[in-house]
Amino acid sequence: MKLNCIIFFLDANMMSEPRDCNKCDRKMDKDELFYHSKDDEDLDLCTTCFDKKVNKRKISPDDFQLMVYCLPPGI
Repeated sequence: MKLNCIIFFLDANMMSEPRDCNKCDRKMDKDELFYHSKDDEDLDLCTTCFDKKVNKRKISPDDFQLMVYCLPPGI
């Protein structure tokens, strides 16, 4: 028995969506670092706002993970 198969290989790119800082509403630039809350999916902070909140002891650095906003090649 002969089977006819077509197999497609697609290039896949991992990317994160553009982010706005939840504190100052500034749009983060390509390749800019930002901090994403481990507990609150909707809480993203730019480095400036993150540093201010940490210095005022309003947040703990342990509650956040460092992320980067990136675009796939060619954009």
